[in-house]
Amino acid sequence: MKPSRPLFLVALVVVIGVITWAVLRSAYLSLPPLPWTAVPTLLLLALGEAFTGLNVLRRIRRKPSKGRAPDASRKPGQKPLDPLAVARLAALGKASAHSAAVIAGVFGGFAVSLAPRSRSRPPGTTSS
Repeated sequence: MKPSRPLFLVALVVVIGVITWAVLRSAYLSLPPLPWTAVPTLLLLALGEAFTGLNVLRRIRRKPSKGRAPDASRKPGQKPLDPLAVARLAALGKASAHSAAVIAGVFGGFAVSLAPRSRSRPPGTTSS
């Protein structure tokens, strides 16, 4: 498994954003209210994954050899990670990068689709 390329992730965001924008523009005249809890939920999941990633990074750093200073971010006395657990976490990281790109594209498509509507007057108001 190779690391995800940033250009591929950016392209995925753009393509999904354009598809979302096109679907919203052609299929929906009005959108139902979206729950406000979606963004905090995704942020909490991202924070949990970032914490796990930093913990794994600290545990897999090389031990200092002769002539090298000890790494300040490595805690002494930690037992090594199981190689299968590292492989699973790498797969989780790659899948998370791709799903985050898709979610960012969907949110971007919604934002572009709803941006012109945000400048209009609320329903029920009259111009004076």
